Amino acid sequence: MIFKRLFLILALIFSLFQFLDANENILNESIESIKAKAEAGDAYYRGVLSIFYRTGEKVSSISSDQALKWAEKASKQKDPLGLCNQGILQMQKGYPNLAAQFFRQAREYKLQELAATGDPLANYCMAEILSSLAPKDYKGANVYYEKAVEKGHLTSKALLGAMNLFGIGIKANLDKGIKLLRESHEGGSPIGSFTLGIAYGKGIKVKEGGDRSIELMQSAADKGYSQAQFYLGLKYSQGKVVEKDIDKAITLLEASSAQGFSEAEQMLYHLLKKRKQDERTQGFAKKKTIVAADKPVVSKPDVIGDKPSVVKEKAKPVVVSKVDVKPVVLKRKEVVEDVKPVEVAKVKNESKRKWGLFARKPKAEAKPVVKVKTEVAGTKDDLFVDFSTSLKTKAAKNDIEAMVSLATNYSVVERDHEKAAEWYIKAAKLNDAAAQRYTGMIYFMGKGVKKDYEKAVMWLNKAKANGDSDAGKKLKLLEKIIGK
Repeated sequence: MIFKRLFLILALIFSLFQFLDANENILNESIESIKAKAEAGDAYYRGVLSIFYRTGEKVSSISSDQALKWAEKASKQKDPLGLCNQGILQMQKGYPNLAAQFFRQAREYKLQELAATGDPLANYCMAEILSSLAPKDYKGANVYYEKAVEKGHLTSKALLGAMNLFGIGIKANLDKGIKLLRESHEGGSPIGSFTLGIAYGKGIKVKEGGDRSIELMQSAADKGYSQAQFYLGLKYSQGKVVEKDIDKAITLLEASSAQGFSEAEQMLYHLLKKRKQDERTQGFAKKKTIVAADKPVVSKPDVIGDKPSVVKEKAKPVVVSKVDVKPVVLKRKEVVEDVKPVEVAKVKNESKRKWGLFARKPKAEAKPVVKVKTEVAGTKDDLFVDFSTSLKTKAAKNDIEAMVSLATNYSVVERDHEKAAEWYIKAAKLNDAAAQRYTGMIYFMGKGVKKDYEKAVMWLNKAKANGDSDAGKKLKLLEKIIGK
């Protein structure tokens, strides 16, 4: 009996060390092995894979679609890494309330306990949660990042390097910041490459160099990092550091927008609108040139005796088809055409892009993200994740956070914009700043409600007055577009 108990204890200790060792060495495991275990149904490896696809670590390129796919699969099995990664993805799209729901679930399913075992990705996730949600705890995040860095996590090195370089929530340490960023970049982290590129561009603790900055940014953009794609797109559109190239700027901004980067979506909208206006202006100028070329040219008079002789010469022949020359007299309506303030330029392959504020997302791309029922090994789990039901119950009791989350769920997940508008407006009337901002934007875009610029401005002003900083930015953008 004693030997049997001793054997069980030794077996338990062995399995515990095996678990800790697996977590400690997850960063040393090949991506092929991680993918194979994820495909086989291992919840932990599915969560790990989802994080790598989002950060670009170990994979050839960042993929938001793959990150979401594996995060959803992991979440169905209540894996804390998958739940946390879903939260981070929602934060990147600008939905903090929905992100908070996933973060709470991740902690409920023992994310902190997993971090305590030394798991680098769990420590990284804890740091992300603490530095994402208000009130932000940068000191706490710093502790968790340090633990992940000790195990060699490249993304944590990049983020901790940025905190030290710019003094985000902690005292600035430029030497440490640059050291961590170099290690992250050399290890292949696009986030590390991008932040190091910022340092070179500003000359922070390194010799300022525009070419080196662009080289690092391009490295991050090539791996699919949306912020780098946006930054480069901005540079090419302005002609700063690099030669101005609007087509290249649009390509980069499209790639960034496809991953839901809101600033890229706004910049892309303006560039496409301007290009459309320029094309119309150039087209009109070209037609005027063709019409003028068809008129006879009068030469200077030649003096023959006492009388000047006026010789009429025909213009040099212009090779233009008769169809092109036919409309000689153009009506004004055909020449000057007002551009509607919120008209969005249509782009080829629109169905492949994920648009945000200024265009409708194709319904075919909508994916059920939130409502998840879990079955493990053929057995039903009574504690299934069903945000939608609990949100409806809380929202019916005027719980503002639940109302905003429910509205976001209707908008992002179920693609029911009318229902989303209904709950945003209800929460806005209860004086919630975020809901007021969302309400302003739905009136501006006409999503779920009739387009109304006056109401859009009114609600954005209310949100701004309630302390919502993003509302002020949206208001300035809106006023520029509608010309106020």
